[in-house]
Amino acid sequence: MTTTLPPERDLPPGRHLRIRAELERTVVRRRRGMRFATTATALAAVVTAVMLVRPDQPISGYWSSRPTISGLDAQRVKDVEEGCWKAARTPDRPVLHRYHQDAAGTFALLYTPTDALTCDLSTPGSYYSNQYLPSRKGFDTRWLNGHFSVDFQHQMSGDRAGRPGSQTVAGRVDSQVKRMTWTYFGRTVEAEIKDGTFVARILQPADWDHPRERDGSESLKAYDAEGRSLGDTRSDLSACYVDREGNIISGSWDPQQVPDYCKPGEPWR
Repeated sequence: MTTTLPPERDLPPGRHLRIRAELERTVVRRRRGMRFATTATALAAVVTAVMLVRPDQPISGYWSSRPTISGLDAQRVKDVEEGCWKAARTPDRPVLHRYHQDAAGTFALLYTPTDALTCDLSTPGSYYSNQYLPSRKGFDTRWLNGHFSVDFQHQMSGDRAGRPGSQTVAGRVDSQVKRMTWTYFGRTVEAEIKDGTFVARILQPADWDHPRERDGSESLKAYDAEGRSLGDTRSDLSACYVDREGNIISGSWDPQQVPDYCKPGEPWR
């Protein structure tokens, strides 16, 4: 039996991931049945065998941590989580991962293992959850659609009180993403990346009314520390993604669909 993987370019990403997982499990089973000699060479072989094993599901990451929110004390964090939880009515209590404030208002990004939600905090004492993904089948906070996932996008017109209009996109990134740009209706802005999340917001005049049509040229791009591209929504937004076991985590609503053409998801860490 060979344990050499076929070239990745010859297989769709979903199938390549499943073949890799099966081969790694087979290698572990075979090596566990062997008698290990007490020599240094045998010990090195054991270490190598352990290093070959990669868990099918991530065991840690941003999803399992509680980030420190700059400028907020523990009581304020508790109040935001409690208020947004009651507003969204998610099954599990969400954890605050991002608190964003500017001239257009204040909003929070919160997550549970199966939900992503945003909460508008622009009115003091008020918690309004205007979007969340309610326990959607296949949605798993531990995984990203590639190196980043868009969890929130929103436009708001300006108002008579002088608050500017805004266009916002936000979500999660893995640790490889060091820079993101968002181009929307001809304007390009840099996203703010912090604690495994990103926020990109375009501010508009107070008398601005948000467009009713879609921007076909919209593009959210991610880059690593060397400037290499890690994804672009213009080409990746409609893609299907799978975890390391080949389960579809995004991009398909048909549970019977064989995900051979899907791209590999990345852990949120």
